[in-house]
Formats: sequence, structure tokens, C-alpha cells
Amino acid sequence: MKLFGFLSLLLTVQAYQTYQTAFDLTPYIRTNPRQARKLSQVKDPLGIIPQSYAGFINVDEQVGNKIFFWFFKDVSGEPRAPLLIYVNWLPWYSSVVGVLYGSGPIRVTVNNETIGYERWTKSWVEKYPVLYIDYPYGIGFSYTESGEGYRASQEGNARDLLEFLNQFYTMFPKYLRRDLYIGGETYAAGKLLTSLAYLLHQNIQNKTSRIRLAGLFFSAPFYEPLLQAKYFLDLHYSLGLVSNCQKFEMTENVTHLEKRFQNPFNDVTISELISTILPYVGLNDDSNYHTQQGPPPQLYLLINSDHFKKIINAGHADFRNNFDPEILPRLTREIVTSATGKMATLMDNYKVLIYNGDYALLTTTPMVEAALANTPWKGKKEYLSSERKIWSVNSELAGYYTQVGRFCRVIVRKSGYEVALDQPENSLLMLDQFITNGCIRP
Repeated sequence: MKLFGFLSLLLTVQAYQTYQTAFDLTPYIRTNPRQARKLSQVKDPLGIIPQSYAGFINVDEQVGNKIFFWFFKDVSGEPRAPLLIYVNWLPWYSSVVGVLYGSGPIRVTVNNETIGYERWTKSWVEKYPVLYIDYPYGIGFSYTESGEGYRASQEGNARDLLEFLNQFYTMFPKYLRRDLYIGGETYAAGKLLTSLAYLLHQNIQNKTSRIRLAGLFFSAPFYEPLLQAKYFLDLHYSLGLVSNCQKFEMTENVTHLEKRFQNPFNDVTISELISTILPYVGLNDDSNYHTQQGPPPQLYLLINSDHFKKIINAGHADFRNNFDPEILPRLTREIVTSATGKMATLMDNYKVLIYNGDYALLTTTPMVEAALANTPWKGKKEYLSSERKIWSVNSELAGYYTQVGRFCRVIVRKSGYEVALDQPENSLLMLDQFITNGCIRP
């Protein structure tokens, strides 16, 4: 299969050297941030990709922990537009996939078996600068040079992500004057980014950080795993995918697993954990019950091509679109560890948007609601006694929402896991109204 004429494009020696030296931006960030910005520029020979920067930042030189990012300036050029950071994380979704398949400004094309890409003008980048991050290590392009680099705790992940952010702001210091909104999906949102935001909150309180954290926007966050897992099949049951007996059996299995984890020397394996909290129910794809479609295989061929990796300064790094086998065994206990206390602190101190699509079967609406009902934030009682309001766009039903103080809860209609993919206009409208008004405005 041809790759957009990629094989016919040859690298010059000078370009190759730049390609290699731009691999790790950290030495340049420390000595010459302007040069780091220059080296990280994404130079698309076709002129399709909007102005952006990409590359690796080394957050722990002792073990070689390199985090890959792709940063897009907003197309609108609004000088006060807040900075958004976004982390996808599922076994098959790196944030680079999100750029080409979710909220990003590019889409894969296939014409007569030739793979290419085109501009997508319904992305979040049209209005906001967005920083996409591949994390954790072994997902997408991010990697560690040592087994010691894999982080097995929320605190370790938070430290690495905050170090990444600090280096990013050194490269792009003007964004320190803008508000920051931290966003992501499922596990990344519930654990990694909740921990990052909590650490950043502590530093802001201690006056050791100048970052202007303004809010969080999380898609179906998975932050109280064992509790949420008990509700995994509730939506499946209501759709008729499983029986009441199957739903009851899963709840019992999770309860049994919960008791085993109370013993620090338990012998729970990662495969047992995953199969218990995320049982297979016969669907090809959990992203969207209605469409049953995930990213096209051509997307991964494009990302893995040498030409595309050169454009986005990914060097010779391997792109992983599935779990790195080195990661999972180290995460067995961390996966079930709750981040509810951190989430409560963040909900008490910042604007928070939690949303999900009504067709998403991985972290479902009942699972998110179960976690919220167990989160001891100040608005909990009012939220649990509140009613959903109808969200309409141009006289059409777009979803449902609830606002309590600075907390905004939205269910997006006709959408699966990737809300920005299934409902691009409404997802941007939702995000824009959250940033501007705090929640949906009727």
C-alpha cells in the first residue's frame, strides 16, 4: 500500500541531523528555549497541518523518561484564549490518535489505497490552544529507557507530568499568563490528571507555582475503580446485552476482588483484574454502542510511517497502540487505588466539567454517577437532590446537564466514548460554554 508518496521522499543529511537532535528537547529548553521552540516546529510539506509544535521532553534523565507532546496554537489567534491540555488513555488511544480521530484538526484520508490526511475544521483547536500529551510511558510515542522509569503510583505520575508542564512553560512562557484547563478521558482523567491537578493545586496554595489552573474537563473519569466496576453492566443490562444473573455475578466478583486487595500480599494478576472489572460482553468496540467502530487501521499506518514521524519530530520512536506489556504488571494495585479524595478537593476549589456520551460502554453514565455519589465534595448533597435539565441546540435535543456551583455535569446525546468525534460541534459548544459561563446555558 502506498503511503502518500512517502517512499519517494528522501531525507538530506542536514535534515536527518536536525531530525535526530530534535529528538530530546530538554537540553535546548534549559539553555535556549527559543531554539527548542524552533526545533519542535511541525513542518508539514503539504501545508495541511496548522501551526503546531511536537517532540519529546525528558522529565527524568536518570531513567530516560521521555514524554511526547503535540501542541497546537489556536487558529483564531485570540490572545486570551486559555490553554487546554488533553490526555487520551485507553489501550488503543494515544493522544496522537486523538489529534487525528478525536478533537484534533486532522483526519486520515484513503484514496485508491493511498493514505493521507486532510484538515478538519470542527476541532477544538479552532478556538483554543491545545496541548496533546502521550502518557503514560509505553502509550503512543512516550517511552522510558529503563524499567525503573515506569510509575506505579499516582504521586509518581503527577510529578513527571508536572515536570513536563514546567518545561513546556519554559518553552512557551507567554502561556503562563493564560488560564489552564486540564482535560482527559477515563483512566487518564480519573487517576493521572486528577493527581496532576491535585499536586499543582498544592503548589499553587504553597505559592511555588505560577501556573493559573482554572478548571478541569473530564470525559467519563475512572477514579473510584472498584466501586465504579460494580456498575459496569448497569447500562449493558438496560440495553439487553446481559441478564440480571450476569450483572449480579459481576458485582459479586468485584466484591470478592475488593476483599482480596485488602491483603497487601494478594496474588491478583493483572489479567484477572482487567477481566473482572472490564468483562467482555461480545462487542467489537466499547467506544460507541451504536456505531461499533473504532479508529481505522489506516490511521495507525499513517502515524507509524517514517515520513509522518519525521514531520511531528517523533524520531525513530515506536508508536504503541496497545498496552505496553511492561506497564500492566506494575499497575495492578494502582489501578484499583481510589482518587476520590483528590477529586473532592479539586471540585471544592475549581470549575469542573464531567461529561460522557450516552452510547459509551466503557465508563458508562451509571459508573460516573456512582463515583460522584461517593465523592465527599461540598456540593454533593445538592447534586444528589438535583434534576437534569434539557440541553437543546438549534431546537434539537443535544443532551442533559446539571449545574451545582462550579460543577457542571453533562450527558451528550448520540455520542460514544469519543464525544469530540461523534458530536464535534456540540462538544466544542459544551466546552466553550463551560469555560465562558461555567456550564451549559439554555
